[in-house]
Amino acid sequence: MSVKQAIDLSQQYVRFLNNGEERALGYFYNYFYSDLFKKAQLSIGDIDISRTFVQEAFFRLWLFRKHVSSLENVEILLFEEIKRATKEYYGNPSEQFRRNFVPLQTFHAESNCFWIADLDDKQYSQKQDPEDRIYIRKINALMPNLRQDQQTLIRLCLEYSFNYERIADHLGGRSSQEVRFKAEQAIAHMRSVFKNTEKLQALEANLMQQQVTNLDSDEALVLDLRFNQQQTFTEIANALEVDVAVAQSLFVRAYRKTKLSHSQDQCLTEW
Repeated sequence: MSVKQAIDLSQQYVRFLNNGEERALGYFYNYFYSDLFKKAQLSIGDIDISRTFVQEAFFRLWLFRKHVSSLENVEILLFEEIKRATKEYYGNPSEQFRRNFVPLQTFHAESNCFWIADLDDKQYSQKQDPEDRIYIRKINALMPNLRQDQQTLIRLCLEYSFNYERIADHLGGRSSQEVRFKAEQAIAHMRSVFKNTEKLQALEANLMQQQVTNLDSDEALVLDLRFNQQQTFTEIANALEVDVAVAQSLFVRAYRKTKLSHSQDQCLTEW
């Protein structure tokens, strides 16, 4: 197909779009989707959100179909919609913790401490995906690594949806700029601890894998569920169909066999 033929075809589909023919939307969807998605993902870094932005852009194109007169108009409208959505995304305070740290679902704040619901509670656990429970369990473990004032600040950020002016009013005697700076510091510190913990867990997993030949099948499964899948002993007991005490005993026996370093003994206290 020559360049002229391609231009004529595109213009024909612009007219189809003006007339409300859905085949035109499909044509432009195939034509622009890949570039729009790449632009959104480059800006956001989240696949699901990027897909949503692209879908919304095409929805807006359909709404304003009578106002486009050329392929260039279609392209400008679609990319401007991605730009607008991205700007709104970064301007939405409620997204800041998610963007700067890890994807989490439900946070709870009470009194002067920041905490997340007890994951051993069956009713609560059933509402979450396993991956979400793993993330939340990790965050609970990391919170003590922050100073008390940083924990309080993160709690206030979540409580006030990252409205720094309201947080400053709550604290008193501080500007919104100072609060924002301190909050970003706290989140950056937590993110750093999180990454270092991930590296440590990877080393632990590799070490256990090298020594797994010394374990029987139940012991190996318990270590995998505990370390790799971050499951509680209640969940492990349910998976093995044994009592919690038996699951704990299997873990201790397997843990000793692996002869892990003394620094990993902290895991034994997290029952």
